[in-house]
This record gives sequence, C-alpha cells and structure tokens, in this order.
Amino acid sequence: MNSEPDIQPGENAKAPVVLVVEDDPLTRKMIGRRLQGAGYEVILVENAGDALIIAQREAFHVLVLDLHLVTTDPFGGIHDGFGVMDWLLHQFGDLPFRVVIHTSQKEQHLIEKAESRGVFAFCIKRRDMTNLVQCVGEAVASLKAA
Repeated sequence: MNSEPDIQPGENAKAPVVLVVEDDPLTRKMIGRRLQGAGYEVILVENAGDALIIAQREAFHVLVLDLHLVTTDPFGGIHDGFGVMDWLLHQFGDLPFRVVIHTSQKEQHLIEKAESRGVFAFCIKRRDMTNLVQCVGEAVASLKAA
C-alpha cells in the first residue's frame, strides 16, 4: 500500500471509532480534526487498499468513504468507494458498521447505487464538514438503537 494508516486515538478510549477513506490529504486531515473535535476516535487512510486492510484488522463503528479514490498505483485494483463497498459486503455479508458516503458527486444514480448497497447516509462534501459530523453522529446513534 502507499502509506501506513494514520491512527489517532481519541482521549476517551470508549469513543466511537470512525474509519475515514479519503484520497485528498487536506480533506482527510480536515475530516480527522472535525471528527476528533466531536469526540470520535479516527483512523485515516488514503486509499481503498489501506481501507480493506484496516477493515480486516480493526473494529470500527462508522466507515466514511469517498467515492472517487485516486491512486498512483497502476496495479492497485479497486479505485472507488463502490469497489470498497462491494468487497466489504462480500467479506462480511451484513456489515457490523455503518457506511457514510462522503463525496462531491451528487448524481441521483450514485445515490441509488449507494442505497442498493445498504449505505447509511450519502453526505455531500462541504467546506465546514458540519453535515459530515451530523451524518456520523446519526450513524453511531443508529448502531446504539439497533
């Protein structure tokens, strides 16, 4: 893989854990800061391959997934969020975590494709990330209610 995941434990060891898959370094860092500020433990990865490794090794509550994942590895295989989702569904069947798609793409066919895979929320990227923090909070609450 391109890099080691950036695992940043929160102050509270019992905080919900969020795995963030985002290829843009600045956006990834901003998401990490906002979610940590909201009280979550955050694991940041930049590509699909790292996300799949973490999904097999770590327990987490919410997966925040970008749809368009750029890779510099021409042999990397999975390059988008839907590929990650398909692999996770194949591996786990019923996912033990909630998935929040975080993307700048808001076409209806993408929303429908995400819904068909059981995605909890489809969250459009905004500069202030407030909608993402809200989506993650709702995803965590839905796990507690289940």
